[in-house]
Amino acid sequence: ADRGGPVADFHIRNGQLPAEVRAVISNRPEAAGLHIAAEAGVPTAVVDSRDFDDRERYDRALMETIDPYRPDLVV
Repeated sequence: ADRGGPVADFHIRNGQLPAEVRAVISNRPEAAGLHIAAEAGVPTAVVDSRDFDDRERYDRALMETIDPYRPDLVV
């Protein structure tokens, strides 16, 4: 998320949120966070909602992209 990512990053870097960023996934290929994550060696992916006929298919594809990273929290 454009707004949530920087806030979470701030808290992680300042030790306020004990977490590790396992991947950055966006629905927008041009999202700045993808570039920043890639430069930091964090895996990235794009699941563009415009590529799907309905929300259910998009949500399924998003879950299939997220699940291999086995997150405890998704921001």
